[in-house]
Amino acid sequence: MFSFTEVRGQSSLDKHGSVQMHTEFFRRRRPAWLVLLKILGVIAMVAVGFAIFLPTLKEQAPQFAQWKAILAISAAMIFYTAVAYFVRPEANGDNLGWFGGSMNDPTQYSDNINRWLWKLHMLLGPGRFTAETLLDTCVLIGLVKGEDVVDESGVPDYTGTSAESILASVTQPPPAPGQQPGGAPGIQLDSWKYFQNQS
Repeated sequence: MFSFTEVRGQSSLDKHGSVQMHTEFFRRRRPAWLVLLKILGVIAMVAVGFAIFLPTLKEQAPQFAQWKAILAISAAMIFYTAVAYFVRPEANGDNLGWFGGSMNDPTQYSDNINRWLWKLHMLLGPGRFTAETLLDTCVLIGLVKGEDVVDESGVPDYTGTSAESILASVTQPPPAPGQQPGGAPGIQLDSWKYFQNQS
């Protein structure tokens, strides 16, 4: 519940985030090693989910058959994944309260809404990761059409040249003695002034 000072001190209604529906199914093709790594992460999350909820459900409702408990947990996980993919809470990170959200700002209520949206965003994160991994897998095997660009630009091709030749191609040679180093014309570097005064 908001206090009187928070409602009275709220100066703008644009300070809080929003909840949007995500309906974009476009995915860029990811490298196979990345998709396999994400699949391993999803398997681990599902295993942990079953390890937590299956014994809890069997303890709370012992009359459930094992297959019914597994079916109920699977349905709950699928529903959670769908909600996490379509519902996208976005908090205004500039207005989470005092000290980055660790204390409430008593003069406005929008920080309360933003903290709630941030917590909801974090709660739905594993389900969003699972849904996006499923889409990446479908793009990789060809069930869903995606952009056929595999982004592996992070690893440069080996050119066979030495480290010295690579450094020489990207750096300027050192200036000759008594010559000012390169830079914008008319600007004397502080380091050049220092070394000039030392000699």
